[in-house]
Amino acid sequence: MDRIRFYISLTAIVILFLLNSCGSHKTDDNSQTKSFEVVVGSPAIQKMTDYLNLNANTVYLKQEIIRATFSGYIEKVYKNIGDRLNPGDVLFLIRTKE
Repeated sequence: MDRIRFYISLTAIVILFLLNSCGSHKTDDNSQTKSFEVVVGSPAIQKMTDYLNLNANTVYLKQEIIRATFSGYIEKVYKNIGDRLNPGDVLFLIRTKE
């Protein structure tokens, strides 16, 4: 009996929600539409006379998961983000909970 009431209540809520969302939306007729000027050009094959140099650094992040075989707290970090790592490098000093 409780299950039937639950489904009836749920159905009534969904129907009320759908009926409420189907209402008319009022728009402001006095709103101004923005216009933009469009310039059409033809493609041309010629030397570039204007160009822009941008100085930037490209960073490619290769994310790897680092896992410890025991639980503890990181006490000291020996490497920074972007440092090169070699096999055998120490990354963290971990103190165990024991």
